[in-house]
Amino acid sequence: MIEIPESKTLSRQASQVFIGKKVVKVFPPTHTHKLVWFEGDPKDYPRLLEGRKVISVEGHGVFVDFRFEENVHLTVSDGTILRYYSSLVEAPSKYQLLIVFEDESCLVFTVAMYGGIMVYQGKLENKYHLGSLQAISPLDDAFDQTHVYEILDAAKDLSAKALLATEQRIPGLGNGVLQDILFNAGIHPKRKKSSLSESEKEKLFQSLKLTLKKNE
Repeated sequence: MIEIPESKTLSRQASQVFIGKKVVKVFPPTHTHKLVWFEGDPKDYPRLLEGRKVISVEGHGVFVDFRFEENVHLTVSDGTILRYYSSLVEAPSKYQLLIVFEDESCLVFTVAMYGGIMVYQGKLENKYHLGSLQAISPLDDAFDQTHVYEILDAAKDLSAKALLATEQRIPGLGNGVLQDILFNAGIHPKRKKSSLSESEKEKLFQSLKLTLKKNE
């Protein structure tokens, strides 16, 4: 899945390239992929996207959101791969979505195993997306020690690994960064929550903040 450092990096890079670009052509999938999750029918995506400029790109949790004019959004998640080409002739022939901009550059979305590509106007009715938008990111100042303790207190007596990586208690935190966080905190992944001392909980909080910021 897309994790916090990746969604932030992707959104930062995409902001530098795409903000202000106007979409002139959208091509729906060239072949069927059973494990790609679309919002609605991708055949409607040209109608939603063509003629609109990219206003912003934001990464949060496991999602990267492109916002276009007139409150149109394109959200990607999980295993969706984004590639930018300076010219349409450079783009691959197989894809799940292809967007061509006014300057003839293009953005191609492909999926190897599974992934989400969702274009919609307004709000996306997806509990994981809504949860990700509403959650406080560990990269934000508001994600403080009190907030971490609230997450710990609300969870069952799970292992440290399960506590951090399951049920999206911290959206976008998964196995990719989990091992580094626990290693830096000096906590074994199988340690139960109830076995953690106050000083270990504090080390876990510090490691969460520092490890994710280092990988951002």
